[in-house]
Amino acid sequence: MSIIKLINRNFILPLIKVSHLSELIARYSSHNNLILNYHGVVKNYDSTLTKNHLPIDQFAFQMQYFKKQCHILNLEEIFNNKFDHNKKRNKKCIAITFDDGYLNNFENAFPILNSLNIPATIFVTAQSIFNPHSHYGTIYLTY
Repeated sequence: MSIIKLINRNFILPLIKVSHLSELIARYSSHNNLILNYHGVVKNYDSTLTKNHLPIDQFAFQMQYFKKQCHILNLEEIFNNKFDHNKKRNKKCIAITFDDGYLNNFENAFPILNSLNIPATIFVTAQSIFNPHSHYGTIYLTY
């Protein structure tokens, strides 16, 4: 893992959470819709193999936080919400997405998302449908 990502995950993000700086930034932000992109959620984190993946406990913590602090919409709803200026919301609207459609999205992330009733979109590599051991091409699946 790069030193910047390590510092961000272990020091800056926890400091922002504890100081409630994120709420202050969100309150004064003009953007009400965010799309969060994840790659993978792993049980055994190894920075040499899974640089773009989160440990399962961090992912669960983030999803619980977002469930309390945000309106979580599916991808179609977040795009429709962007153009609906009549809706007044006191919370940010977010959509959860995953790139590459790794198996760990289903095995590790889906149970957490399902238990919290959080919608998400997984961009699955299309070639994986025809060849499960391949990782190329893209389609998307929303649940």
